[in-house]
This record gives sequence, C-alpha cells and structure tokens, in this order.
Amino acid sequence: MHHTLSLSLSAVYDLGFALFHLTFWRWFRWPESLEKSGRLNQGITQTLNVMLSYVFVVYAVSLVSAAVQIQRPLALAGSGFWLLRAVVQPVLFARTRLSWIMVAVFALGAGLHAALYWF
Repeated sequence: MHHTLSLSLSAVYDLGFALFHLTFWRWFRWPESLEKSGRLNQGITQTLNVMLSYVFVVYAVSLVSAAVQIQRPLALAGSGFWLLRAVVQPVLFARTRLSWIMVAVFALGAGLHAALYWF
C-alpha cells in the first residue's frame, strides 16, 4: 500500500471514530440512559467519551502533520491501540454477531495503522 494512501486511510479512520463517538448521546440516549449507573458513572462515561473523541482527532491531525520519521511511531501506537480494542471487545461485551463485526472493524484499524508503519 502506498504511504500517502495508508496515511490518508488511517487519518480518515480515526476521524470517523471521533465522529462516531460523538453520536453516542443520540444513539444511547445519554445522559438519561446512564442515570441508573449513578451520577459519578454518568459523568465519567460521558467525559471519557468526549476525551476519546478528542484523542482521535488529535491523533489523525498528528499523523497527517508529522514528519515521516515521526509518523512511524505514531502508526505503531495507533496499530497497538486498535489491536488492543479488538482484543477487549469479546472480553468486555457480549459475543454477538455485531460484537464480532466490531472486532473486525477494530482489526481493520490495526491493519491500516500497521501498513502506515511498514510502508
């Protein structure tokens, strides 16, 4: 895979997940659906989601704007992030068909970032 294509796909993937996470309020009816978990857990869940969205945006911008020699370590870190996310999916969530699809989506992210590292 060409370096520029791999870079673009990785950055778009990360930006896509930032946008995806910002839809959680609508999809999961936050904060109402979190009320049963208590005010503290409600705040923590929403805060972590906002912060994760921010990290995805910063990561995508960093990949695109970094010098080539810095892109490789960033790509390796991204690959590790998405690989770990794929591994924890079946451990922390029900092992449904959708959950296994998510494992594949996260593995794709790991592969995209690994390709950027290797090419």
